[in-house]
Amino acid sequence: LEYVKSLDESRKIIRDGLKSAVKKMLMSDVPYGVLLSGGLDSSLVASLANKYRDKTQISRLHSFCIGLPDGPDLVQARKVASFLGTI
Repeated sequence: LEYVKSLDESRKIIRDGLKSAVKKMLMSDVPYGVLLSGGLDSSLVASLANKYRDKTQISRLHSFCIGLPDGPDLVQARKVASFLGTI
């Protein structure tokens, strides 16, 4: 069992692990899509996927959300999608 020595080290481990996981899922030559809930976790994954996708070969990131027309989740997901410029 390895112990983390500082809060900064913990943040780096989490940040690097999340980036690595998203990059690993982007190893494909087809358009990518993400499911946005409007929450922090799906917004972070969508943002990283948009950042690390191969912009020379693949079209813009697609995003999807399931919810009621004016529900709070859908409203927030639309804000994230608009900010990221997803389809």
